[in-house]
Amino acid sequence: MGDNRDKIKQLEEDLAKAKKEQAEYEGLSDEQKLAEFIHSKTCSGNHTDFCGWFYESWDKLNQNSTRGSYLTKARAILKEVDLKTAELVIKNM
Repeated sequence: MGDNRDKIKQLEEDLAKAKKEQAEYEGLSDEQKLAEFIHSKTCSGNHTDFCGWFYESWDKLNQNSTRGSYLTKARAILKEVDLKTAELVIKNM
């Protein structure tokens, strides 16, 4: 055994971050959740120069936004199947 204060502090910080991310995720619509999932599974763009995903937010979309293009794809898919089915299909591609 030893002094675990630093380890505990890091774990608490990681837990707080995970809880914040989960709360944000739960606040998204199914369309936004699917758009995020599609992006995470299919985007091969350089996220510094090519893909604008991390420079955008859901509340400030425009017609040329990266998130908007994935949202359009998600909407089309969700017209045919539910979120779980869509995620399962995309996951197994």
